[in-house]
Amino acid sequence: MKLILSLLLLTIANLSFSELIILEEAVETHGIRVEYSSVSKRGFIYPNRCDLCDRKVYEFNGPIAVTREGTPISFETFLVDYPNASYPTLLLDPKSFNVLRVVY
Repeated sequence: MKLILSLLLLTIANLSFSELIILEEAVETHGIRVEYSSVSKRGFIYPNRCDLCDRKVYEFNGPIAVTREGTPISFETFLVDYPNASYPTLLLDPKSFNVLRVVY
């Protein structure tokens, strides 16, 4: 009976791990520089001293979600405040590597 129960639990665990989908990839930086065009609604984030970054520039479309010290802030506030961000984390789409969110 214990053997059947163990095999059943192992099978369920394997099914749940096989369905794991990565929604975002996180990259921590030492600082960022942001450029944004309100006309085209496209922007670029240039990470500073980033050991885990695969690229020198990351793109985003439209205003992105930003969280500062656990509190959501407006994108307009972020455009003024980003130089003060210490160790900002970029949350990226795992397929396109576009920035989805910024947390600092």
